[in-house]
Amino acid sequence: MKKRNNPIQLQHQSRLAKLALANIILVRHSAFNDDELRVINWKTCNDIQTNGLQASSIMHEKLLWNALLCVFIEDENGQDWIYEQVEAECPCLQEELVEIFNERHNQLIAQVDSNSIIGMGWIYSPIPRDITDQKALAIFDQCINQPLIRA
Repeated sequence: MKKRNNPIQLQHQSRLAKLALANIILVRHSAFNDDELRVINWKTCNDIQTNGLQASSIMHEKLLWNALLCVFIEDENGQDWIYEQVEAECPCLQEELVEIFNERHNQLIAQVDSNSIIGMGWIYSPIPRDITDQKALAIFDQCINQPLIRA
């Protein structure tokens, strides 16, 4: 006999997952290794080690992700960047994000001279939040300039 999930229990698990992810964002940057994804504290911009609930929620919960897609450039006027904030149309798994956001990021890259590109990055949040340009720059700066925490 197959055990059914209790709807109240599922709601409770969903609430716990949201609480566990309240201060977490994920960051990818071209300065990292290809497969490197950093888990960052939203408030402090520091790398964090995830606990079991956080890791499980990131990997296995369908969440309403939003992302800030960035392209860093250097031209005759100095360094600059272009970015776009996007949202997933429906809740999805973290592993589906590249497929969902990659086309839009490629469109953003196409807007600049490829010879001027000095870096690219994504900041994505498992809960909807407004990622300001100041906060994004602080996050990227902190991620690039601090060593990665290893378990």
